Amino acid sequence: SRVCNVLKYWVNNHYSDFEDNIHLERYFFAFLTEMDNQAGLKKLSQNIRREFERKKADEVSKSSQVHVNAATAP
Repeated sequence: SRVCNVLKYWVNNHYSDFEDNIHLERYFFAFLTEMDNQAGLKKLSQNIRREFERKKADEVSKSSQVHVNAATAP
C-alpha cells in the first residue's frame, strides 16, 4: 500500500518524468501489470493506471491549447 501511494504521488507530482521517456512508461505499466496478478493489488494498480491516463490526457490537452494559442497570436 505504501508503494502504491508513492507511485500515485510520482504520477501526480512528477508526470514529466514519463513524458520524454517511453521506456520508463513501459516499465511502469509492466510493473502495474505485475501488480494486477497479485492478490489484493489489482484495484490499486487500476487506480494508479487511471490516474496516469488522466494525467496524460491533461498534458495532451494543455499542449493542444498552447499550440492553438500560438497559432492565433498576432
